[in-house]
Amino acid sequence: MSASVALASAIPQARLVVLEAVAHAPQIEAPEQFAGLLADELDGAALAAPPYALATGPVQGGRVARCQGAQGQQFSGDYETLVIDECGDARIVNARIGRLELVRSTVRIVNSHIRDGVQASRSRIEMTGGSVGGTLALDATSVDAAATHFSRAPVNRGDVPVVLRLSIAEMSQPGNAHPLHDIFRLAPGETLIR
Repeated sequence: MSASVALASAIPQARLVVLEAVAHAPQIEAPEQFAGLLADELDGAALAAPPYALATGPVQGGRVARCQGAQGQQFSGDYETLVIDECGDARIVNARIGRLELVRSTVRIVNSHIRDGVQASRSRIEMTGGSVGGTLALDATSVDAAATHFSRAPVNRGDVPVVLRLSIAEMSQPGNAHPLHDIFRLAPGETLIR
């Protein structure tokens, strides 16, 4: 489903409808259901699914959360600060976060916006849809990101190389944006320059 999430995130006003028990070929596996949804879309009928991409906006409420040594925790909604420390398989879904800190964790971030950047040490990040404002500061951390907007260039703040795998991603520079679709290796102290 990550390809459909990436596309729904990247296409303005796109909607995502998931058909239960259907895999890669909905037009073949559930032809009547697929045809009905397609006909409604082409006719301009209102679908039950709202636009998929979470709108950017201010973080509301000042909520702070921490995951410490847990497995499979999920976070949604608004957080001024979210710290994920030694947590495996954490998920951040449909969230607006002020500051995100990751330490020795694996995290999947879906359809979320991070306002003030990410500090990540000895972690693995998968991000599909959304944006990272501020700096993506990495220390021995790998990043796989699709349909994600970065307002600043990622930087390796650690002592070992880091790898970024970016697909349908974009990085803004003052005055323009650059598409990113490649694998990048950053040496210690290096900033991604495009």
